[in-house]
Amino acid sequence: MIESFAPSNFLIAIQQLSPSMLLLSFLMHGLLLVIPLSPSNKPNSVAKKEETPKLSLVPPKSGFFDARKTLVTPITKLPPKDSLPNGTAQIVAQLPPLPPSSGTVTQILPSAPFRLTTTETLPPSSARAVAATQTTLPTSFAVITPTAAPLTSPKVVKKVTFSPVKKTTATVAPFSDFPKYKNAQASSVCAASEIDSKYCQQTSDRLNLVLVFFANKLPALGYKAKKIADKSDVKVFQVSKAEQTQYLHFFVQDEQSTVVLLSQKQVKLKKFNNPVVDTVEKQVFDATFTSLYDELSWSEDLNFSQPGQFAESIPGIENIFGTVLGKTPDEVALIVKTKLEAQGFNASQRSIYGGGYLYEVKKGSFTKYITFAPTVDGTGAIVISWSKPLVELINSQGSQKR
Repeated sequence: MIESFAPSNFLIAIQQLSPSMLLLSFLMHGLLLVIPLSPSNKPNSVAKKEETPKLSLVPPKSGFFDARKTLVTPITKLPPKDSLPNGTAQIVAQLPPLPPSSGTVTQILPSAPFRLTTTETLPPSSARAVAATQTTLPTSFAVITPTAAPLTSPKVVKKVTFSPVKKTTATVAPFSDFPKYKNAQASSVCAASEIDSKYCQQTSDRLNLVLVFFANKLPALGYKAKKIADKSDVKVFQVSKAEQTQYLHFFVQDEQSTVVLLSQKQVKLKKFNNPVVDTVEKQVFDATFTSLYDELSWSEDLNFSQPGQFAESIPGIENIFGTVLGKTPDEVALIVKTKLEAQGFNASQRSIYGGGYLYEVKKGSFTKYITFAPTVDGTGAIVISWSKPLVELINSQGSQKR
């Protein structure tokens, strides 16, 4: 009997039983894995391992406003992804968007409670434990609304309406805008024939061309013309405007030039039987202004700023050259002075007249006076030559040298 319990016999017995015991052990462990265990019967150590980390939804101690009194979004701290149970976890937090900033603070009230759900692939035994960890967020948050200062009503600025300034138009004599032939120059024929006229010009164009020019210009400027004398070497028209009447004469001189005369009375032809030949200085003077017609922009409109200084009752007006557009009287006077001095004339300012300048032009025995007057709107300068020295005007208004 002692031999049956010998160590060698014990090892032999174990070797005979080991296959059957190993198979039995596998069966028992498989049953333990298949049969679910109740959560109440689980050991505390297992339950602690399967606990889901708690989510901190407590807002910062500073509330919804930072140090600058600016509304901030509550921050929800989520657990790290690696700390979740086995499986791929997707945490979806749905929060209502903040309203756009409009200068006021409003209380945020979600329309319905929202839940933080966790979706994961877990064994049935752990599903119940995970369901218990789902947290329901509160439906409202206490928002501290600061007391805002009352808004002040905006100041109403009264609309001021400015009335436009009415421009006053100076009274202009009816015949002050009488047209001037394009290349006509002042003629000494009228002065030699003792004819009192401020409008006496001479041109090298033939009579028929001059007649066509005035036939088109007079109606356009509001003049009415009626022919009262029609001869081969003289034409006379009765011209009227604004209940005033004057006489327009066209005389043929040596079949090479035409004299245009506007006077208050009709003039006879015999007055021009002995025309006076212009001096060399007079011819150079006229030629200088002829070149200025090509260099400057001229107009026949005469809108004096001081029309009383150029009334028909003032004697001495010899020729109205016209209005230089786009330049002041000072600029035009400087241009004319430079041109005349280049031809040997001495041009100097003598006085201020008609709102502009009065110049004296001399060369030998030849003397002329020229005024440069501004227009009523200040956009041009009216150039007029005078045959008399206008001593009374110079003495009354004083001398002012340039």
